[in-house]
Amino acid sequence: MTAERFHFKKALPIWKKGDTKLMNQALSFRATVVCPDRSEIFLAGSSSYTLWVNEKLIAHGPARTAPDFYKVDKVCLEAGENSVEVCVSGYNCKAFSYVDVPSFLCAEVVCGGRVLAATGYDFTCAELLQRIRKMPRYTYQRTFAEGYDMTRPRYGETAETEICGDKFFISRDVPAGDYPRIVPLCAFARGSVTLEEKEKYFRDRCIDLANDPDSEYGAYSDGEVECHVERLTQQTVFSVPEAISLDARELDIPENGYVDVVFDKNYAGLISLEAESVGDATLYVIFDEILTNGIPDPMRLNSNSLIPVKLNGKGSLTTAEPYVMKYARIFAIGGSVRVSNFSLVEIAFPGTAVERSFVPADGELAKIYDAAIHTFRTNVVDIYMDCASRERAGWLCDAFFMGRSEYLFTGKSVVEKAFLKNFLLKDRYEYVPEGMLPMCYPSSQYKDETFIPNWAMWYALELYEYLERSGDGELADSAKGHMYALLNYFRRFENEFGLLEKLEGWVFVEWSRANSLTQEVNFPSNMLYSAFKAVLGKLYGDEGLMAEAKALRETVNSMAMTESGFYCDNAFRRNGRLELSGECTEVCQYYAFWMGCATPETHGELWRRIVESFGSNRKPGLYDEIHPANAFIGNYLRLDLLMRYGCTDLLREDIKAFFTPMAASTGSLWEHMDTQASCSHGFASCAAYWIEKLENR
Repeated sequence: MTAERFHFKKALPIWKKGDTKLMNQALSFRATVVCPDRSEIFLAGSSSYTLWVNEKLIAHGPARTAPDFYKVDKVCLEAGENSVEVCVSGYNCKAFSYVDVPSFLCAEVVCGGRVLAATGYDFTCAELLQRIRKMPRYTYQRTFAEGYDMTRPRYGETAETEICGDKFFISRDVPAGDYPRIVPLCAFARGSVTLEEKEKYFRDRCIDLANDPDSEYGAYSDGEVECHVERLTQQTVFSVPEAISLDARELDIPENGYVDVVFDKNYAGLISLEAESVGDATLYVIFDEILTNGIPDPMRLNSNSLIPVKLNGKGSLTTAEPYVMKYARIFAIGGSVRVSNFSLVEIAFPGTAVERSFVPADGELAKIYDAAIHTFRTNVVDIYMDCASRERAGWLCDAFFMGRSEYLFTGKSVVEKAFLKNFLLKDRYEYVPEGMLPMCYPSSQYKDETFIPNWAMWYALELYEYLERSGDGELADSAKGHMYALLNYFRRFENEFGLLEKLEGWVFVEWSRANSLTQEVNFPSNMLYSAFKAVLGKLYGDEGLMAEAKALRETVNSMAMTESGFYCDNAFRRNGRLELSGECTEVCQYYAFWMGCATPETHGELWRRIVESFGSNRKPGLYDEIHPANAFIGNYLRLDLLMRYGCTDLLREDIKAFFTPMAASTGSLWEHMDTQASCSHGFASCAAYWIEKLENR
């Protein structure tokens, strides 16, 4: 797919000379600009930046897109003298959240067509010394943890820069945030803390990768890291909290003491605070979406959700990256610290772009609906993200359900178009088999060719619904080459029955027993394959594919049904013949109905069983041999089926049972049915879609 190129008038992409591939470097680019009238600053870069004008944060970017393409933000500046600073973090590592490309910034201020300041000419460059560069990774999926040393000067010496070559710039095509400042409700607990060395520390996989000289991952080794936050989190020993209720705007943290603060719900944002110590002290902030045994556990998501701030007197900071929390524990070691204005600068889809025209009459559903909106906003910034916490990645399949949410909340599909379009800007993806789509994107691909073949098929299903919502035939036409290349990839695995057999990659059905039943012939994957073929047939008027889809559904029905009346999940080759494994899962039954292999008319008894005996009302001892479904995608397929076939009472019952505890606990909707993973997950915003259909029938 072609993209219209944006041309800077004068600005050049630059970075500190010799450092374009240095990991986790933070640079400041500054210029004082006198704007005779209202002006605009255009900027693009890698990997991420915050834009400050007259010491006020006004933007966070850039919008992410495919490798070798860079989206350009446009931000308005008021007339007068403006002190402009762009703080850029260049990561240069593999991650789900960013493309691994060399660092640069390209920016210019324009008034009435005249360039007032431009990188390569007018912006000075200096390293941000207070940001600790050699930190461990924040999570396996994201880049580096953040740590600060406020005893250092803020800026290094003015650095010599180099021009970073030609870049293909395109205009930002998604809304920018509102960036409101979110303050805690109150401080609700306090206590004491000590640090105790451990004989042995838990080591996440990213630590092992960091110490593997042959790894392509990108991280600092144990010997290089300046601040081992992964050890600090394990060294903390907290006293039992004492309940308090204090204004959180100013917090006096005694030496070896802590204070807990709480927000009204889960938020994603840049952590911001001002602090003043008495002598040398280190301030620590740990945070999480929930409390685990009374503590916001910084390692719950296999993360390093601890930010150290070394102090000797006054200091202030705003983090470079957003984090997710409802709870934070702030503690001081080595001296007392006064903390002022602890807050989050929200990084989310702009609230002003959400059209709230529908309020459920049912109060319980209304709370879930509000939580769905908040979950959507938290996980839609520049792309559709799975979660704003441990990954911030654009996963296929998740995006299918988020597309429904965006259209419901905004009446448009702007971010969805940008998300789908990102996949079409390249003809091939690095380290992914020819024809295959990356499982999440834009992201860094690995040489081991990890991909999810199932999720690639969901691109076509989403494209079809996007076309129905938007009428945008141009995007569908642009995707045709990619879609048929994907089909040709799958044809290599069709056996004598037309079934996919021995698929490569990470064959993924859902997080349940079903994911252990994906080889050799996986029937949920083949049910999805039939829907994939049918959708391509509809999109491109391909009668042959429509016929293939019908034949595949008939084959699945003839081969996957067991004597018990349930579909079996998989079959194995035995002496050249396919034999069923005998294992059946709840989610497999939902796949069968959702993908069109079964209907209530053709499989009435099975439909009655799964409708009446599964879901939130499933009872122990009944169909125990059918492995339970998880939230995604089993329960979501179930809810969609209940809506599709008019089972309104059960739909209402399941929605309340699944989502009420989530909305009440965090004000957001979760990845799983419990708190073992993300408690603000983008696909869960689709709950509002079913509520709207339910309430407006």
